[in-house]
Amino acid sequence: MADLTKPDTIGDVSRVLLTGAAGFIGRNLALALESRGLDVVGVDDLSVTPLETYCGRQLLVKDVCKLSNTDIVGVDTIIHLASAKSVPLSFSAPRYYSTNVSMTAHLLGIAADAGVERILIGSTCEVYGDQGTGRLHEGTPFAPRSPYAASKAAMEMVANIYQLAHRNFSGCVTVARLFNVYGPGERTDALIPSLCQSALRYQRLPIEGDGNQRRDLTYIDDAVKQLLHVLFEHDSRVVNLGTGGTTSVLDVARLVADEVAGTSTEFLPARPNEIPSFCSNRGPLAGDDTFGKEMITIQDGIRRTLLWWRQKLVADPQFGEADQMFKTRMR
Repeated sequence: MADLTKPDTIGDVSRVLLTGAAGFIGRNLALALESRGLDVVGVDDLSVTPLETYCGRQLLVKDVCKLSNTDIVGVDTIIHLASAKSVPLSFSAPRYYSTNVSMTAHLLGIAADAGVERILIGSTCEVYGDQGTGRLHEGTPFAPRSPYAASKAAMEMVANIYQLAHRNFSGCVTVARLFNVYGPGERTDALIPSLCQSALRYQRLPIEGDGNQRRDLTYIDDAVKQLLHVLFEHDSRVVNLGTGGTTSVLDVARLVADEVAGTSTEFLPARPNEIPSFCSNRGPLAGDDTFGKEMITIQDGIRRTLLWWRQKLVADPQFGEADQMFKTRMR
């Protein structure tokens, strides 16, 4: 694999518009792009308060649907990560579907008018739905089981329509179907942050359902490397990004418990339409040893995430003197 730290891997990418720049993945991707000397214009409406303050050198606080042609002057590449993201909430909030699809259609429209050369759209493994326990490949049919997943499938279809049929569209669109990305800075309603916080606050670890559901968990640093690889070196229309392996929710909880002594679990009702398993085929990265042997293990990733949350919670007055107790409970 080419060294992504070298300027000659940048190719014709110079000015990037990144939506969702204050989000978990967007923030980390913005830092990686800036470190490679690229001019990154971040866009985020800050409707969700970021857990980290730095969101890139240039942040345009704006709804994606209100972006105009003047906002993308000089932009040759768009990375679209902004979305309303919550599987459970999407059942009670119809805006999840309409917001995600409208943002994508609007962004593609102004990109076509401006002649943007390259567009990378962030999608999700949720579009596959329940396909059993095998590895999912890019040709697996859509079978979304939540309004959120349906919105992502619709985003992909809109992108395909624009690329095939829009009279002004000449750019290349790639869809990156991200599996379960985790790490420091992920928002608190996700699986691993929820378990980490509960352990550090001496609460029982919450497990929805029986805990046997399995997920393809990718540490944030590895997910960013994969996105960079797709952006700079790959020309597929659709790409799965994951590890190619799975870990059960119960095993994730056990790994957290291994790091913080005295923890116990609490079983909660299962989510509606819960998916038993998501496992990536690793798409175009399957034959690249860089995205296998050198990837951060789930054990190490959880350890790093726990340490980040410990630092975060120590600064919280409500956490108080518990940090000393935390130190005595570390294995």
